[in-house]
Formats: sequence, structure tokens, C-alpha cells
Amino acid sequence: MLTGAALLAILAIGGDAAQPPPCEPAECLRAVSSKTAVALVDLAEPSLVGHWTAGPGLAGSELYLFADHTYIFIEWADVMPETISDKGRWTMAMGLLTLSSDSDVVWDPRNDRRYLSLREGDGSEPLLFGVDRTLHVFEWLVEEDPKEAPGYFRAACREKVRTWSDAEAGHLKADLMKRFWRSSAFAR
Repeated sequence: MLTGAALLAILAIGGDAAQPPPCEPAECLRAVSSKTAVALVDLAEPSLVGHWTAGPGLAGSELYLFADHTYIFIEWADVMPETISDKGRWTMAMGLLTLSSDSDVVWDPRNDRRYLSLREGDGSEPLLFGVDRTLHVFEWLVEEDPKEAPGYFRAACREKVRTWSDAEAGHLKADLMKRFWRSSAFAR
């Protein structure tokens, strides 16, 4: 089975590859649920607020969703320091989380812009599954090795690892921006 780190490496390498056009949320859900047992979870916005992580291993990313509908997306790897690669505003409607970059993010952040909130068939905690890039890698991997679909799904998802109070949110956001905002890293 492919590890989570290998899946993320494929996502990173394939970042500039031509992607199929974006799927509609219902079509995205059918694509995933036809390969592994999942159900859509229409999370209330307060349930989304928190730190969502993906990619234990040599590379990964962190998605911080704040109650004021802002987000910070951080990427990291063994050869790259933690760096904010995207930030902006988020919305949630009918199980679909959508990210929209701020105007000072003048590069292509190359991360998923839309996520389905899903629950595995066993009733586990909700997970976020990217449908702009991650879905296409997931489909390709499952086509190569269908019996590993549940493992590939789990490796591709974002898991919520932390929440915070409203009082902590401002300090956390300021700290992340101070420590990890390196817009010069994306200058061309």
C-alpha cells in the first residue's frame, strides 16, 4: 500500500499536470463513494473551526479554519520550512467547504480549493477530502490497486486535530502569520 507521504508526494509532483475540469459536489461524492464507503456530512460551521492536518511523514500541510471565516494553509516538507502558501476566506454549504484566496496571494497556491466533509462507513469522525486535485490522484491510485481504496482515502484526507477558543484565535492567527508568512518564497 502507498503511504500517506507517498500520496502527498504524488500530489506535489502532479501539481502542474493538466487536471480534469472540476466536478460538481454530487459527482465528486459519487466518485469517492463508488470506491470506498463514505457518507457526506453537512457540518455546522462551528464544527469546521480548527486545525486540519494531512500528511504525516516527510511532507504535509495544515489547514487552519477560523470562526471569522478566514483560513491559513501551511505546507511543509523535510526540505522546506513551514510556509503559508495560501490564506483567505472560507464558506461551507451542503457539505462543501470552499476556499477563496486573499488578494495578496498572487500565485497559484496549488492546493485543493474545495473539500467535501465526509465520514467513513464506520461512523468515524468527519474528514475533509479535497476534490480539485486530491480526488484525481485518489481515482488514479484506486484504479491501479482497488483493494487499497480505504487506505488511500484515509491517507488523502484532512483530519481535525485541534480546536481553540475565540479568545485564542486572534493570537494563533497572528503567531502563524508572524512565523510562517513568507510571500517572497513564491516570487517569480
